[in-house]
Amino acid sequence: MPGESKSSKRRIEAKEKQKQALQLRLAGVTFDEIAERLGYAQKSGAWHAVAKALNDIPKREAMDYKLLNLERLNRAILALWSKVLSADLQAILALVRIVAEINKLTGAYEPLKLDITEHIREMAKQEGWDPDEAVREAQRIMEGMA
Repeated sequence: MPGESKSSKRRIEAKEKQKQALQLRLAGVTFDEIAERLGYAQKSGAWHAVAKALNDIPKREAMDYKLLNLERLNRAILALWSKVLSADLQAILALVRIVAEINKLTGAYEPLKLDITEHIREMAKQEGWDPDEAVREAQRIMEGMA
């Protein structure tokens, strides 16, 4: 599609197909089913169509959608809670899946990125050490842990 007009018939049809793929996915349809219904050769084509449609959503709308999904997941937890408390194994497994989905949506699985450079510099000054050398040493230690 590079070099092709954004208003070309093929691009417009591709965009419409991506929107349809997203609507189907939002309705709970699997990527295999989306591929079959919309004529993608493989489920990866359906996945890419959904991803492209999601990327085209303005950031504010995407955040609203994420918050809506979080609210739905929280309501699902509330609906399961009494069964979880009574040790219903199926409810507990459902809860674990819901919590995992919440963690994905909120970025809880992303590694923490801490910048403690200023803290190291301050401690080095208090101890009478060269702050730059202390930071370099800390970086060497962290690289050795990776």
